[in-house]
Amino acid sequence: MKSLKEQVTHNTHSTKEQFLRFSFVGASSTAIDFGLLFILVQFFKIHPIAAAAISYIVSLLYNYWGSMKWVFVHREDISRSKEMSLFFILSGIGFILNEFCMWLGKIYCQFYGLNYRTGIYYLVAKLIADIIVSIWNFYSRKRWLDAGCE
Repeated sequence: MKSLKEQVTHNTHSTKEQFLRFSFVGASSTAIDFGLLFILVQFFKIHPIAAAAISYIVSLLYNYWGSMKWVFVHREDISRSKEMSLFFILSGIGFILNEFCMWLGKIYCQFYGLNYRTGIYYLVAKLIADIIVSIWNFYSRKRWLDAGCE
């Protein structure tokens, strides 16, 4: 029987276990993303769309480390540099989805006369963006970066 440490740190091919681990990495990455977004907008007065780009990139770096270290099994048929390149290409698509959702939130607020920058509206747009991007991130990484499946 494996120790708790071995159970937590071993690589797995189980989609269920990977999804749970991905959820943990994603939740902590989201905390970084939202926290930094809030700080950049509220304290540094950076526009929410620009702040979302910065916070996404910072959380992405953490997410790469967590995902490739703890969630997915390295594919032996690709080099680490190719793996990293593919990860960032897939994440680039996620970034475009993220920024598009933030932009749609701004358009929605403008249409209804709501203040996108000072209300909570940019955070609602970010929440919607995170849900969409998380689904994309898990399935794209599982498809193109993971070494195996159940």
